[in-house]
Amino acid sequence: MSLKIIRNNKGQIKYQGYLVKYNILLLDSIEGNIMRILIAEDEFLNRSLLSRFLKKHGEVDTCVDGLEAIASFKAALDERLPYDLLCLDIVMPKMDGIAALKEIRAMEEARGIVIGNDGVKIMMTTALRDSEHVIGAFRGGCEAYLVKPFTEDGVTKELSRLGLLPES
Repeated sequence: MSLKIIRNNKGQIKYQGYLVKYNILLLDSIEGNIMRILIAEDEFLNRSLLSRFLKKHGEVDTCVDGLEAIASFKAALDERLPYDLLCLDIVMPKMDGIAALKEIRAMEEARGIVIGNDGVKIMMTTALRDSEHVIGAFRGGCEAYLVKPFTEDGVTKELSRLGLLPES
């Protein structure tokens, strides 16, 4: 099913002759004009900080564990509004970030989504810096690994390196 969006000269949307009230971020997401981001982080302060950094670049959804990340990711795919970026903490309750990473990559593969091209960019955001976790995350399919504490500049550089920001 294809959604045809018609804007009038006031920027309003009409669908089958009816004026539709809308959320601009959601509309821009549908039109592909704004990055959709999911943050999975159990610590409130880290989740808030990362969300504040990323809201400048797109629409941000948050969750607190790996199970919620998988459910949110699946719902976005089902709605045909997939995420462009997924930030996963590694140490979370219910399901850790590495397990969630593997589940999400398996979900993409089952749907024929080519990882690296059409797939979500996954950035691990964690305090764990040992080689076992770093290597395990990349083997699991992440494209970036950001160690806490991170800065807004560090996050922005990773977004740019991942090709998620317009070239300046």
